[in-house]
Amino acid sequence: MKEFTSQTGGRYTYIDDIMNLQDLALAFAGIFDGCDNFIISGCQVSGTNISAGYVYINGKIRYFTGTSGASKWPMYLYENNSVERVSYADSGDKIGRNVYGCAISANIPVSNDTLTKMPPQFISIASDGSALRLKEALFGKYALMIDSPYPSQTVKKDIVIDGDATFNKELFVKRGVNLVAGTSKASVFYSSSGALNIQSQLNEKTVYKVTITEKGAVQFHVNNNLLASLDSNGMVLRVALSSDIIKGGNVTVTNSHIYNSSVATDKGALNINMLGYNGSSSYYRDTIIGDGKGGAVLSIVGKSKECTFNGSVIISSVAASLLSLKHSTLSKTDNELVSYLNWTDKNSEQIAYIGYSNTEDKNLHFKNNIGDLVLNNDVHVIGKLFVNGVDLLAKTIDYPKDSGWIPIKVQNCGITTQVYVRQIGKIVSIQGELHTHHNGVIFTLPNNIDPPKYKIGYSHNKGHGSWHCVISGGQRNCVVDYCNNGCAEYIGFLMTYII
Repeated sequence: MKEFTSQTGGRYTYIDDIMNLQDLALAFAGIFDGCDNFIISGCQVSGTNISAGYVYINGKIRYFTGTSGASKWPMYLYENNSVERVSYADSGDKIGRNVYGCAISANIPVSNDTLTKMPPQFISIASDGSALRLKEALFGKYALMIDSPYPSQTVKKDIVIDGDATFNKELFVKRGVNLVAGTSKASVFYSSSGALNIQSQLNEKTVYKVTITEKGAVQFHVNNNLLASLDSNGMVLRVALSSDIIKGGNVTVTNSHIYNSSVATDKGALNINMLGYNGSSSYYRDTIIGDGKGGAVLSIVGKSKECTFNGSVIISSVAASLLSLKHSTLSKTDNELVSYLNWTDKNSEQIAYIGYSNTEDKNLHFKNNIGDLVLNNDVHVIGKLFVNGVDLLAKTIDYPKDSGWIPIKVQNCGITTQVYVRQIGKIVSIQGELHTHHNGVIFTLPNNIDPPKYKIGYSHNKGHGSWHCVISGGQRNCVVDYCNNGCAEYIGFLMTYII
């Protein structure tokens, strides 16, 4: 940098002297390189007046003469550049100076500037005088100010504070907060999805994290494995819950006990599977109680109300009535009442039953489909004892001389036909028309007709079809035991046997 000096004797002034002065002025403006456009001094607002001052716009220091009568806000101080022409020795006037000035307008200038050939740059001034000024444009760019005119400052580098930091207002962090103590680290940050994460890692080992998702769920992680999630629908656990006691509503679970702990009356209850999907009654629910080794002890089918005990049932009580079988809808006078105990095999086929098994009478029936009935004690009968309709207590068993023709309805496939049975002495004859069907019971002999002692049968063969039915010895049901394209036909029927 050259500095102007002179001595006595008359010094000439050279172009270099003027250039040195200009370089000095430009060097001063270079202090502001990298700064935004700002007001260096002056330019204060008082009502509708703006005072004179110096501004820095588009890399040049400019003087503003001030203005009055501002019509609207904000006002815009903008660069207003021009050129000045001077006389040259070799010819007429030429451009000799670039003039970097400024002007003010109520609108953002859009016409290209004379020198820059681009829309002018500007400084916005509000009615309260707020604008970018030296303090914040220069000092605020490189240092934290004790009293900044703006509500916030931006620091682009790291800050290290050796002492304590006290915040009298809120602390806003846009990315995350890290707490470090030796090899342990804690972090609070938002993920790219918008979830808030609170994470801790001790001694560079297990990472524990609590996440509040963008949908409001609270999640608990260990080493990025989701263990539990809590939201408005409740909590979902991915691992076992270990607790000495769990309480929900009126129910308490502790040790090996599940009980109603809150209702202080004799009506306190535990309701199991009374509600179903989503706490509603949309779907039935089954209930299974096991033996601890994968086997079911009690199975309850919700839809059918069927209960299966896989084991012995022991009833212990001081009550006189140990077991009561109750029909839920019918009374004893209702002819539709059917209720009985049923024995089946593993394929659910009936073996035996005891109870009220049909709607034709109100007798209590005992039936063994695979054997006889054996009573191992004396039998005391109060009333009459009938065998095949005969009163044994009359000491003689007289077969009816003639039972007369007794009609038997045969119903299958929605079709009703009728056969007739008659017993004279020890001869039984069954005659009539019936409609053959593929399987099952065709008809049942009345109780006052003796069944055959041995198995009897009837065959019907026509064309390519064959059909056969039997009555087993000592039985009353006539059942189909063979059918090959022989069903769905009306046939004349005759079956006769001797008792």
